[in-house]
Formats: sequence, structure tokens, C-alpha cells
Amino acid sequence: MKNMYDAIIVGAGTAGTFLAYLLSKKDLNVLVIDKDNEDTIRSNLDIIHFPSHAYDDFNIPRSMPGDDDYVKEFHETRSRSALNNYEKHNKLDVHVLHLNKFIKKLRGMITSSNVEFMFNTTVSDLSYDQNNGINGVILAQNEILYAKIVVDASGIDSILRRKISSDYMESFEIDSMKRFYVLLYYAKFKDPSNVVKLSTSWTYYKCWIAPNDSGDGGIIGCGATTSVEYLRKCMDRFLTSIEVPEFTVEKEEIASTPYTRNPYSFVDNHFLAIGDVGALTNPMNGEGIMWNFYFLRDIIDVLYKAFEKDDLSLDSL
Repeated sequence: MKNMYDAIIVGAGTAGTFLAYLLSKKDLNVLVIDKDNEDTIRSNLDIIHFPSHAYDDFNIPRSMPGDDDYVKEFHETRSRSALNNYEKHNKLDVHVLHLNKFIKKLRGMITSSNVEFMFNTTVSDLSYDQNNGINGVILAQNEILYAKIVVDASGIDSILRRKISSDYMESFEIDSMKRFYVLLYYAKFKDPSNVVKLSTSWTYYKCWIAPNDSGDGGIIGCGATTSVEYLRKCMDRFLTSIEVPEFTVEKEEIASTPYTRNPYSFVDNHFLAIGDVGALTNPMNGEGIMWNFYFLRDIIDVLYKAFEKDDLSLDSL
């Protein structure tokens, strides 16, 4: 393993991996580091919804039946009022995917030998030169890896942005009051005829029932701010207000996404914040993957030019 790179990306989720793919097109030396195992990365959340048009928007090979990441597609959603009536039908082409397998698909798009992935590795801090400029990262065992730019794609914990020594980049923590929490029940219905085929939402409750991958039930989801405890209260209120067929919970998942605002800047000298670190998400539904991809697509030419000039300073970025 080298110890000097053009870019070090901390976080091998969707944002970090897609940026590595974009940088690989210029044959830059890129290292992507993640604390998790390659096979279980981001496995705390299994099912995601990915707009079908986004495959063409970002030149990603379309997920098809038989692919590891593919679950199903739907082309229509329904929404109902707080009193469970006035149903509206909405046209929407969506792919249902396994998140972990989708990330693996993104990794597979990278064919350049100049991109390395390092899993099961903890980054403890940023490394600074004698002029207090960022020049790399420090691993948990005090090993230093150097780079022209460090990218924090570590997720909502923002492990490097929170530690940055800067007059420009904000170091606030995305704490419980700045998060939107999501609770998913993977439900098996007592009556098999109640298997969910179309996604239905109740906007008043910020809850929904959607298909799952097993074909014998559905996913009952709810979102709320403030805390997981309050989220569970919101789910209970929904389930007692709306007539939901009898079910058992086979498993549950809890995740969170940034909710309040982005940092005032995404860049500093030799530093970039992307993904949840930069609070790049859709505040309406908490889905951030596509919005991160749009962000990266829009900034990538700036990064390309900065590397061509060999100037990754704040002014250049």
C-alpha cells in the first residue's frame, strides 16, 4: 500500500464510492477507507428506493431481475389522508434495491487500478502540515496516509468535519435534534391476501406501507424528528389510527438522516464534505442517495480542474 494519494475518501457508502468512480475516470490515485467490513457495509439498512430515471442521469447500469441488488420495481404510489381516505394515485418509476448490494454494484463500476479500497480500518483524525494545512489522515494505529485532498464521506457521524481545525468549515455535530429518524417494520401479514404490491403513504403521519423483498408481507415505515423514542410513539399513533391488517414483525431497522441544514461550506483547504456529512438529503422523505449523486455530478468538473492545476486550496475549490 502506498502512503501518498491524490485523494483519500473516508467512507465507502454510496457517496464515497460514487465519487471514487468519478475520480477514477481521470486515473487519479484514490484511496477509499471504511471502518466496516466489505461484505456488510451499510447493512443496518437493507431496502432502499432508487428513482429509475437516476440510472440514466448518472450512467449507472440499470438493475435488472436476477441482479444481486435488484428486488422489484413499481410505477405507481398511492397517498391517503389522515382519516385514511381521499386516495390519490401518483405515477412514479422506482427501483427497490438492497443497499449493500447496490454499493457493491457501484464499486464494480470502478475499473481503474489506481483506486484502492481499505475496509475494517478506522480513521482517527486529520493530519496537518507545519503550516496547519490538511495533508492526509491518521489511522487508529497512528499511521499517516497523505493526500492532496481528504474527503469526509463518513456519514452522519461526520468524523473528520467535526474535528477540523478551520475558520471556514463548520464543525457542528449532527445530533439528535438535527436528525430525521426512520423506523422500518418488516411485516408478515396474518392474511396472505394482504401482501403489499403498491406503496401507500399517509403524509400526515409521515408513515407508509411498501412492498418488501420476501413477497409475503410489506414494510411499514415511519419517520420523525427529535429522537428514536418519539419516533416509536409516532409509529404507535399511526398503527392505532389507521386500520392496518394484523401482522407480526420479522425484523426492524432504524436509520437517520440529516434534517436541519447544510454546513455553510462544503470545502476547505484540501478538504471536501459530501453525503450526510454535508447534510445532503431530501428533507421531505430523507432519501439522500440521488441528491448526493446530483451534487457530485455538479462539482466534479471543479475537482478535475483543481487536480489539473495541482491546486486543491480553498480558493481553487
